[in-house]
Amino acid sequence: MREDDAHVKNILLYLCDPDEAYLNRFNGFIQHREHSPFIVRAFTGIDDVRKDGSQPAVLLVSSVFFHRLWQGGTEDFCDKDWACIVFLDEGREKLPFGECRKIWEDTPVDVIPKYQSAVQIYNRLLDLCQEQGQFLIRPELLTDGPVEVVGVFSPEDKRLQKSWALQKAQSLAGEKTCLYITFEESLIPENAGKGMSGLILMLKEKLKDGKATDSEDQKSMAQLDRLVLREGAMDLLAPAACPYDLKEMGEDEWYWWMESVIRYGRYGAIVMNMGPSVPPLCLLELCTQIFVPSGAEDDKSWRDFKNLMEFMGKEGIAQKIQRVLAESV
Repeated sequence: MREDDAHVKNILLYLCDPDEAYLNRFNGFIQHREHSPFIVRAFTGIDDVRKDGSQPAVLLVSSVFFHRLWQGGTEDFCDKDWACIVFLDEGREKLPFGECRKIWEDTPVDVIPKYQSAVQIYNRLLDLCQEQGQFLIRPELLTDGPVEVVGVFSPEDKRLQKSWALQKAQSLAGEKTCLYITFEESLIPENAGKGMSGLILMLKEKLKDGKATDSEDQKSMAQLDRLVLREGAMDLLAPAACPYDLKEMGEDEWYWWMESVIRYGRYGAIVMNMGPSVPPLCLLELCTQIFVPSGAEDDKSWRDFKNLMEFMGKEGIAQKIQRVLAESV
């Protein structure tokens, strides 16, 4: 992730540890994590952190600097608005971590062992950020759940994609409660305020500060009921009334909403008609299956799509892609 990516909510992370080799290893680990929200600035000394800007940030700091922070408090230490401070406990001496919460009473403070896997440290940082309302892309937490999430994408035949996706949703609705979502671009002004356009309007209002809480997640599910059309056991979100409505949403915002539907919705299955563009990768990773409908004469476009995922290193997505033979409509 990059600072200039307009669709990504970045989180500034300061790493402070006297061991430069440790800093470089952990920084490299974060840089290679998919969907990492962190922009990392690494320093071997507290004074360097103090001098570096004043943006809100997360501080991951070695416990060897504890006393310097303890004696000064956050005001003397730095004028940053810390999102949270996490100490990497080196275990050399017993430190009064519990008491430090009295100094930083407005800032979440956590303590974790330094000598554990980078994955565990990284996941703890994500958990802390998510607890404060940051919506993060973490598809690995949802892909083994009970909800069947089906993506449908045809690189060449969009009419076939639409008809097959709708048929798939109708079929699943015979077994479980199903939500059908379409990312089609349409021009239907009478649908303004309903369907996908109504959903986008609601989500932009909820996410205007770039954060969301569990209570907001659950409210969104209640409001969703007013936006869908019901056809038996299938709920259907009508296409956006204007193509520009779809461009109002970033990939991470779509992901946050889809995560909410999976976690809090009443659906056993979700079918996504991915629309005309190449689908967001984070949504593809949430899918349990990805179907590519194609005619008997088209044996190339679906392979190109799968090969593209493999070329991008998205082996998990590529393995879920299945071609289905269907007649063009």
